[in-house]
Amino acid sequence: MHGEPNRGQWLAVGRELHARFGLNPSINDAKGHPLAANEHWANNLCPAIRGSNEGHSPVCIGAGEHFARLLRESGKPVVEECGAGMLRIAVPIFVGQEFQGSLGGCGKVCEGGDVDEFMIRKVTGLDLEQIREQASSVASITWSEADEIVEFLEEKVRSLSGN
Repeated sequence: MHGEPNRGQWLAVGRELHARFGLNPSINDAKGHPLAANEHWANNLCPAIRGSNEGHSPVCIGAGEHFARLLRESGKPVVEECGAGMLRIAVPIFVGQEFQGSLGGCGKVCEGGDVDEFMIRKVTGLDLEQIREQASSVASITWSEADEIVEFLEEKVRSLSGN
């Protein structure tokens, strides 16, 4: 992301997102790649997925790149499940007509949903019992809460980017 606001301001919004909604903050460039390593986790499962040798790229990076494409093309917020079955919420950041990246969060399942144990095991090689134990820390979120998060994120983007 170029120009104002600075990286520190975006990271502060990520910390606020985590404190207020309990999500893994996600501040990504125009390609969907994170601008900073995550220091605030929504659950115990996400760091295990990201920390595995193979899990980071197929699950998190793949979702980031997919979201970047959807956000760039639509110009609208996106709320979808990632490959691990957790909800990912993101809003686009544009400077003029140029897509700069996204602001969002992830790490909870949609109410009544579950993580995709099979996919997580296949991609990461983690033991099924370890996945189940760590998955017990994954909270759920309602669609109404997801809408509230989108509104919060959109307001932050407007206030920081001046759009």
